[in-house]
Amino acid sequence: MREWKRVYRAVALLSVIGVGIAPCAAGPAASRPAEPLPEYSIRAADDIVFEIDPRLELLSAAQAMTSWAEGPRGPGDSPSRYFRDLKAFIEPYAGSRAVRLSQAMTNRGFTYDAPPAFALSLEGGSAMAPPADGWSGYLRKRAGGARALDRFAAALGELYDDSGFGGFLAAHADDYARWLGEARTGFDADRISAWLEAFYGEPDVPTVYHFAFAPAMFPGGGYGFSRRTGTSGAETLHIYQVVRAGGYSDGPSSSGGADEPGFPSGRSLALLGLHEFGHSFVNPALEAAWPSPGGADGLEAIFKPVKSVMERQAYPQASIFYNELVIRAVCVVAGRELGLLSDYEARAELAAEAGKGFYPIGRVVDLIAEYQASRERYPRFGDFAPALLERLAADASAIVEEGAAGGYRAVYDASLLPSEGFAEGFEVGTGPGGLPAGFSVSVGSSIGSGPTSELGRDGSTAASGNASFSLSADSDTRVWLYLGKPVAVRPGTLTLSYSARGDGIVKEAGQYGNSYVGFVVTLMDGSVAFPRRTHAGGFPWSSFEVEYDVVPSRVRSIEFICFLNESGRLWIDDIAVAYR
Repeated sequence: MREWKRVYRAVALLSVIGVGIAPCAAGPAASRPAEPLPEYSIRAADDIVFEIDPRLELLSAAQAMTSWAEGPRGPGDSPSRYFRDLKAFIEPYAGSRAVRLSQAMTNRGFTYDAPPAFALSLEGGSAMAPPADGWSGYLRKRAGGARALDRFAAALGELYDDSGFGGFLAAHADDYARWLGEARTGFDADRISAWLEAFYGEPDVPTVYHFAFAPAMFPGGGYGFSRRTGTSGAETLHIYQVVRAGGYSDGPSSSGGADEPGFPSGRSLALLGLHEFGHSFVNPALEAAWPSPGGADGLEAIFKPVKSVMERQAYPQASIFYNELVIRAVCVVAGRELGLLSDYEARAELAAEAGKGFYPIGRVVDLIAEYQASRERYPRFGDFAPALLERLAADASAIVEEGAAGGYRAVYDASLLPSEGFAEGFEVGTGPGGLPAGFSVSVGSSIGSGPTSELGRDGSTAASGNASFSLSADSDTRVWLYLGKPVAVRPGTLTLSYSARGDGIVKEAGQYGNSYVGFVVTLMDGSVAFPRRTHAGGFPWSSFEVEYDVVPSRVRSIEFICFLNESGRLWIDDIAVAYR
């Protein structure tokens, strides 16, 4: 990190700072005396700040009294203590101008990322004044003009003063400190910011990455936003990741139940930040590289087959689709390079994104690899963006044709898509070693380099039929492989039945031991659960069962796995995986 990152914004835990009043002409907000907003924050790295932003909390208070909080973007049937406190505090002002305008803006479609971007643009402390350099074109378009934004800003300033909102914030200062501290646990901020700048290229001005935790915005996930502050030659770029509450299982305050809002930490937070922060680099680069009218036919052709699917996900235009496509591919690459995703999880993530309609994602991952290998030619991602779009457009016919063959779900390998259930008797094998379609073999453990365990279809023994699948190793083995297949995450009880036979399965010197058949369940916080049956010694063909209750909001991925992690031989047959 460059030294200027250390000096432009000193942040202290739960400190209170002054905010200068920006000139504006927004009616009451311009003439009302303003107070500095309290700042609830901790610095995670030189250029990464974790914070609770009073502007977002005031916006959340107004939205809590509107229809926005009653639908899927509300707290649901079990609101947190904090949301109940916030709503009770603001209820006497349900008829205020701020609440009325918030409802009107919601009715107009000023929703999702637009309200947080609006709130984070406000200046002037408690006056909630419009930004001195004007509203962004994006916000003006979403709101129907600058006057609507000015009126809403002035009304929020009135609500802050009339309700004494600073008192509400002060009463929850201890909560803010605890939530920020818990979210910070296990988060390697320096590695994340270093990776972002190494991959995209260092920004041209000092940059601050803000994790703005919003305990009264739902459901789990985030919004991205960025803006520049300061005068020419002394600007600072602020990139925000608004972290919504709920839907996470990591950390003491993550349950999202009656007492705590539910925030991510560690790996989940890093992956979320890589996505939303990345938009501040990817979007402007692709926008600048987008072909002139008439030159985007190939890109439009790739988008056309999934246009209706993308519209349902709020990505209605080709340019927006490519922003999301590229950032999702970048995040998988980043996850692997930072050790946030295993090889299997990266493959499963690609399959999941393809299943959402981002079917050319494999192509984009390949292009990213070319970018990383050609940094002398492309020092920054913005330098490569034109080439990326040109390559996709040039290959449009092949991409669409391959996409059609896979139902526009995956260009690279449709068999890697997670399955809700499957049955396998190993009677037919099409891959190396008789590997059935959709299964993969990966390294599970190693003790240095050397001989690898042997895996493959075996026609000499079976629980039923004519073949089974065998895993074997001995005292010379140094690398142990496992058989795996991704399973879709769905609510319900995941069941596994199978037959197994063992011969001389034993842990020898230097080996890890613990051979098993079952599931590897990766949770949202990066921890892993292992519902399974372990096997040892020798035993004839026998039947076994495994069950696991899946709660989708807590589970990131599931993989069926068969692993021999010691000496001996293990056979499996008649695998059946299903939900009930």
